Amino acid sequence: MPFSLHFLSYVGATPMGVVSSQKESAKKGATYMQSVKSAEDSRRLSFLAAILFTVNMGSIHMSSFYSESFFCCLSMWGFTFLQCSLNASKGSFTFDLLAVLCFSLASFFRSNGILFLIPLLVHNLRSCALCVHCAGVLPRGGEGDRAVKAKRLSCSSDEGHTLSRLPYKGTLLQFALHWAKALLEAALVVLPLLTFQLYAYHLYCVQGHDDQWREERKQFHKFFLSFWANPLEYASGERYTRVEDQLIRRPWCKKTIPFIYSYIQREYWGVKFLKVVRSPSAGVLYALPVYFVSLHAVYDFFLCRKFPRGGEASFLLSPFLGGVLHLGVLCLYLLLFAHGEIILRLIASSPLFYAHYAYQLKYSERWNLLLLANLLYFFVGPPLFGAYIAWT
Repeated sequence: MPFSLHFLSYVGATPMGVVSSQKESAKKGATYMQSVKSAEDSRRLSFLAAILFTVNMGSIHMSSFYSESFFCCLSMWGFTFLQCSLNASKGSFTFDLLAVLCFSLASFFRSNGILFLIPLLVHNLRSCALCVHCAGVLPRGGEGDRAVKAKRLSCSSDEGHTLSRLPYKGTLLQFALHWAKALLEAALVVLPLLTFQLYAYHLYCVQGHDDQWREERKQFHKFFLSFWANPLEYASGERYTRVEDQLIRRPWCKKTIPFIYSYIQREYWGVKFLKVVRSPSAGVLYALPVYFVSLHAVYDFFLCRKFPRGGEASFLLSPFLGGVLHLGVLCLYLLLFAHGEIILRLIASSPLFYAHYAYQLKYSERWNLLLLANLLYFFVGPPLFGAYIAWT
């Protein structure tokens, strides 16, 4: 518990943005979390966010040996490293790499880890000097503006201040290398999910493997090492099942894209598009407080954006954008394609949720009732979970 509080006090500061990032955004007209005006305010708010995480509504999953706790830990570290990368004057590549590794490892625990592609994309847009320049965030002008350009680019790219001095071909090369790196980062995040799908397909759908092969590679980590040691071996066309083969074919094996995860979710968990409408369940009512906080954070962020004339693209530099989009897409996905109530545990991976929640509790008395509901969930949650109520 003390370690969690100590760690999360720093994590909480990440969605708040380091104070310098907050002030930089304020100059561009951003008013989201505008009451945080000093480092002391940020530290206090971060500590409150840490307390809220400690007594979160999905406590049963955070305090037990469950995939959710590992996923949440890696998610928090990943977001933290992304923010460190933006704030670091040197060594941003190291922080980028650590963030990608955290997100990639998180994808081994849960398939929704691929949603980390969203904050990664936003981060790469912010750290791409040419993208920021072309978006019109930077002032265009003569030599007198170069100091301003360098200062503003420094918050999003270590190499941004050299943009105006690079030749045209050098700028394009820098742009190409930047997005080649971004593509590799995205591949690392998606890799665990794709590997697991290939593992299931070769284990259950491919006729060419004998019983000894299946026994040796029944464990995922053995298949993972074997597959990536020689991926071309698994691409051999003669291994795949023919119609006349006697292997029992699972229904999902016949799909154009044989995706075991969606099949299991549909057949065994009753997941389908617009399930919350087509098969309404009272369980989603338990999750309403979480949806309220999450959607309020997204709404409040875009509502509080006040752009100066010609500066509409300045939201790209907001320290909150990646977390807001990740939180919004997660909520939308769960409402459209899943059991809505599982957000009670999945929300623990979003640092912005706790940052916004803490901010509203500190600066708005109307949110005290929500805190009461939070504490009720914290204490009543374990017996509800044991009775298969609310948490799935």
